[in-house]
Order: sequence, then structure tokens, then C-alpha cells
Amino acid sequence: MNWPSLLHKNSKRTIQNFACAMLTFALPISQGNVNAEPLSLLNWERIDFFGANKISVVENIIHMGSENSASAYYYRFPKAITQPFTLAWSWRASSVFSPETKEKKRDDYAARIYVVFNDILNRRSLNYVLVDKKPNLDHWPNPYSSKFIMIPIGLELGNVWQDELVHPWQDYQKIFSEYPSKATGIAVMSDTDNTGLTVKAWYKDIEIDLLESNLSNLKRN
Repeated sequence: MNWPSLLHKNSKRTIQNFACAMLTFALPISQGNVNAEPLSLLNWERIDFFGANKISVVENIIHMGSENSASAYYYRFPKAITQPFTLAWSWRASSVFSPETKEKKRDDYAARIYVVFNDILNRRSLNYVLVDKKPNLDHWPNPYSSKFIMIPIGLELGNVWQDELVHPWQDYQKIFSEYPSKATGIAVMSDTDNTGLTVKAWYKDIEIDLLESNLSNLKRN
């Protein structure tokens, strides 16, 4: 498998199928449906950048434990999305690190969810990160690559669930001054390999809602 995401850390990448057969939803990608269900947690895969996070899925919640490690849990869309969409989810974390870092030695985030765009030759990603205070910038490049953008969203409120809603297509256009050709997948990630810290994070109700009427380019589970 060609991992289409954050190609940094300079570490060995281990890919392991982490399918959870009991967690199946009927409507993985919705179109303006207020009763839409979250993405299926079938066929997500773990990618270990450094060490290995503890990852489990219990009662439709992804749980990540990171201790001097960096791992992602990735879902490749059955077919690339070529139209605008919103992304919604809920998350919480046991602790959160300071945001807005341009230093590799501090490039750790307790909780992030990111969207992967375009073909491998022009791979880019938007990383929505949970922060502990409002940063001075509304986004900044990852210190390992300017193609990977960090976007602070939400404020950690003491390990409580927070609901988020973003518009990745519009955010991409705002940052890169052009629209993406397609979105190919999403992932959640918790990493502490640079700081050596320990953190736990939880993710649930990850939902994509298309903003146009044409669903012919998508494959439903």
C-alpha cells in the first residue's frame, strides 16, 4: 500500500490491517442528510511512523494511546471525492500540547484528524489539530513539509467530548489559492515521538457530508 499522508519522521512505517467487523454503518458518506450516520470503521488501517500507539475500537470509538510514539489510523475512500464536502467528528484528549510550532522537536499533537488530497506527485494534507490555547495563526506549515498544513480547531476543555465541523475544500482553497483535484482519504493521529510525552485521545462520529447532488463519483459500502 502506498501511504498517502504525512511522509515525515524518517522512521520505518508498519502497515497493519485493523478492520473491526462488528462496526458497520449503512451510510458511510452522506448528502445533506441530517440523520446521516458516521463513517464505517471497517477497513481502516494503522500506520506506525515511530514506535506503535495503542489503538483500539470499542463501541464505535477509536481510542489511541501514544507514549513516545507516532501512529495514524487511516481510511482510504473507496473512490476519490471530487466535490466539496464537510467533515464532522467528536474528540477528546487527556492532555494537549502547545500549538503553533515550527520546530521539528516539538512537532507533536495529542489529537489530529487530517484529509489527504490529490495524486502522489502533488500530495497535500490539511491537519486539524486540537490545541490548548488560541494560537496567533489560523494555520501554519508542518516543519517537515510545507505541503502539510496544521489548522488549530477547538480548545481542549479538560478531557471532555467536543463536536467539530470543518469545510476542507474551502480551507484548501484559502491556503493554497486553488481547489484540490480530489480527496483520497482521512486519518486520525496522536503522536508524541518528538517530545517523549504520553497522551490518550478518543475519536468518534466521523462523518462526511457532500455539498453537491452528484453522487456518481462515490462508492457506498
